[in-house]
Amino acid sequence: MYYRALTTNGKVQTGTLPTDDDQAAARELRRLGLTPVFIGTAKPSGFSFQMPRFTGRRSRDVLHFTEEIATLLNAGIPLDRALSITSELTERPQFREALSDITQALRSGKSFADSLGTRPEYFTELYLNMIRAGEVSGALALTMDRLAEFERSRDELRGYIVSSLTYPALLIVVGAGSVFVLLRFVIPRFAEAFTQSNIVMPL
Repeated sequence: MYYRALTTNGKVQTGTLPTDDDQAAARELRRLGLTPVFIGTAKPSGFSFQMPRFTGRRSRDVLHFTEEIATLLNAGIPLDRALSITSELTERPQFREALSDITQALRSGKSFADSLGTRPEYFTELYLNMIRAGEVSGALALTMDRLAEFERSRDELRGYIVSSLTYPALLIVVGAGSVFVLLRFVIPRFAEAFTQSNIVMPL
């Protein structure tokens, strides 16, 4: 059985386990201190890290959703009820509508990962794979805790990148504006003055 898992320090580890049972493989990975991301009979494709997408509101919606679901599951509240509570606490109408669709999909018999997969604009493939592995291993609450930590790290990285790019972007805008003013207004006036004085302008 091939697997891909995250170590405690966030690194990706791949390998094989001598079993054909995905649940047994998930339990063994958890015993080794790993968080399963992929478990299957086919070898997983190479892992590629994607920079966070700069969709601030959606990312924060997913972060808050993950934190709330993790808290409610750890409190012993059933998943469908946790989804309903999270939907009621959500302020943005668009995300509340998405949670309503996810809840309906869950109650229709789909797994939690497949239900989240109905709204791919919010949940990445990595997110869904970790949820799927958590369901298989029976440790969904712990998986949600790990995902909450991961989403918080993504949000902090996103904020750092945006704040780091703000000052250079401001310099570029001010510099471009200054050059435009010089070329459009200042230099033509000097050229006109030279022309009226019959002075040949140097190259």
